[in-house]
Amino acid sequence: MRRRFTALAFAASMAALAAAPSVLAQGHAGHGAPAAAKATGTADGEVRRIDAAAKKLVIRHGDFKGIDMPAMTMAFPVKDAKLLEGLKPGDRVRFAVEQSGGDLVITKIDKAN
Repeated sequence: MRRRFTALAFAASMAALAAAPSVLAQGHAGHGAPAAAKATGTADGEVRRIDAAAKKLVIRHGDFKGIDMPAMTMAFPVKDAKLLEGLKPGDRVRFAVEQSGGDLVITKIDKAN
């Protein structure tokens, strides 16, 4: 009985060691590394549509400064619903975006003169 227990313990130890290289190979390369910088940009545009319930703006915008995006019309989520206050379709705006997941999120927006 004692031999069987020793054999089972040995087999369990070997299985644990077989799995260890993948854990040990991960290393510490990512510890303390600075977070990747978020893509940010600014553009001028015209508000085309406001969807307050979804916290989104459709804006026809010019080329973005800071990111490689040409002029187009697209929907942007806003970081804070307060950014929608006082805006209406047709307003000329200057706005800033920040990459958040797969979206460019409006973080700041001002009416342009």
